[in-house]
Amino acid sequence: MNQLYAFSPFVRVTVERIL
Repeated sequence: MNQLYAFSPFVRVTVERIL
């Protein structure tokens, strides 16, 4: 998952918004 976040910071922002 860390790799995914590092590759796509946008994904982390989306997850935080959903949470």
